[in-house]
Amino acid sequence: MGYVSLLGKRSNCRRFEPRAAIRKTVMKRAQFSNQSMGLIAITGLAVVSGLYGLLRPDNEPEGLTFWRVNESWDREIYSRAIEDWKAESNRQVNVEVLGDLGLWQRMRSSFFSGSPVADLIEMHLEIMMGVYNGPEEAIGFLDLTELLQRDGLLEVINRPTLSPWSSRGHIYGIPVTVSGVLLAYRADIVEEAGIDMAAIETWDEFMDTLRPLVQDVDGDGFPDRYLLEMEEGSRTGSWVEMLILQAGGRYFDPDGKVVINSETNARVISKIALWGARPDKLIVDIPVFTLAGNQLLNDGYVVAWLVSDWRTKFMKLYLKPLAGKVKLMPIPAWEKGGRRTSVLGSRMLGIPKTGDNIEESWDLVKKLYLDRKVCRDRYLESDGITPLTSLWDDPIYDQPDPFFMGQKKGRMFIEQAPEVPEIPSSAYNLAARRAVASAAKNLRDFAEEKGITTSEDLYSKAHELLAEAEAGIRFLADRNSFLRQ
Repeated sequence: MGYVSLLGKRSNCRRFEPRAAIRKTVMKRAQFSNQSMGLIAITGLAVVSGLYGLLRPDNEPEGLTFWRVNESWDREIYSRAIEDWKAESNRQVNVEVLGDLGLWQRMRSSFFSGSPVADLIEMHLEIMMGVYNGPEEAIGFLDLTELLQRDGLLEVINRPTLSPWSSRGHIYGIPVTVSGVLLAYRADIVEEAGIDMAAIETWDEFMDTLRPLVQDVDGDGFPDRYLLEMEEGSRTGSWVEMLILQAGGRYFDPDGKVVINSETNARVISKIALWGARPDKLIVDIPVFTLAGNQLLNDGYVVAWLVSDWRTKFMKLYLKPLAGKVKLMPIPAWEKGGRRTSVLGSRMLGIPKTGDNIEESWDLVKKLYLDRKVCRDRYLESDGITPLTSLWDDPIYDQPDPFFMGQKKGRMFIEQAPEVPEIPSSAYNLAARRAVASAAKNLRDFAEEKGITTSEDLYSKAHELLAEAEAGIRFLADRNSFLRQ
C-alpha cells in the first residue's frame, strides 16, 4: 500500500507507514486517556462526596442554613428581617453569602452527591436555568405550588413574575422583585432640545424624534452621543431578549420547543440591526455595571437606557451626578397600543427538597420575601417592587423620588407590572440569548455591508440567521434525552 504525498501523488514508499501507525496509536491512547481521566474525575468526586458524608462532624450549626448571593445594598434588610424571625421563632439562622460561581458549585455538588445542603438558597436567574437541565425528579428544589395554594399566595403574586422559577407545571422559587423595565432618559438633554417625551409611543417615534441628538460634539468625525444603550454583541444577550420579550417573541414555547426563527423575532432584530448600522448609528454598546460604563452615562454618551426596578438602585449608587437630571417613562412600544415594559433578571428564594425543616424554611421564605414590612423596606432601601400584588396599594409607592425629578417611580413600575412578559424557563435559554444576540450583530454587519436602510429588506436575512441559531440550540436540546420526553 502507498500513501498520498503532500504533492498529491501516490508513492509506493512504505517507510512512513510506521509513523502513521504511531500517530493512530497515540490518538487512540489520548482518546482513551481523556475518557479515563474523565471517568477518574467523576469517580473521585463521588468518592470524596461520599467520604465527606460519612466523616463530616456531627456538630453542624443548629438552626436553618441560608445560602444567599452577594448583594451588598440590601444586606441590612435581610439582617433585620432574620433577627425579627429568630425572635419570633426562637430558631437560629446561619447565613452564608456566596458568589454566583461558588453558589452554583456547592449547590450542584450537594444535589448530585447527597452531601449537606442549605435549608434555603437564594440565586440569580442565570444560575437557576441550569437547575432545569435534567429530569423533573432531579430538580433539587421543592415544588412550592401546594404551599402557595395552601397559604392563599398563588392568587396574589404577579403571575408573569413566577415564570422563570417554574418548570413543567411546578413552581420552585419565589421571586424577590417584579424586575419590570422602564426607560430612563436624560431629561436635561431632551428638554433643552424641546422634545416632548410624553408624545412618544413607539420605538420608531423614539428613534425618529431623538435622532438629532446624535451629535459629534468635539468635531472628530465620530458621534459623542447616541440615543440608546444597547448590548449589540453576544456577551449575555439580555438586552436583545428584553426587546424580543416586549414584542411578544420568545425562544421556547410553553412545552420547551425551540421557536427562535419566528416572524416576531425576525422583525425585532431587523430593527435593532438598523439602529446599530453605520453610518446612521443610533445605539451604542457600553460596558454596563462598570466604572467606565458609569462614567459614559454620567458624561451623556447615551440619552436613554433600559432600567429594571432593581437597576434604579444601581443608578443612585453609581450615577450620583445624574440626580435630578433623569426621568423615567414606559418603554416605547413596538406598535401603537403595544406592551410598554419588559423584564430584566431577578433573584429567587427556594427550598431544597432534601431539607429537614421544610415548614420552618417556608416560614422564613415568607418573612424574607413576602412580609409587608420587609417588602416596604426593600423598596425604600433598594427600589425593588414586590411581586405581591396585595401590597401594591401601599402609599410608599406614591412617594416622589428626588433622583428622578420628583416622579412617583414606584407607582410607574407597578402600573406596568401586570404586563411584564414571561421568561421561558428552559435550561438552554442562556445559550439561546447569546445565539440570537449574535444573529442580531451579524445582521447589523450585513446591513452595513449591503447599505440596507429599511428593516423590511432585512427580514429574509434575519430569518436565515435565526434559523441557524435555532438549529444550534435545537441540537443542544435534542442531545438531552431527559428534556425530549
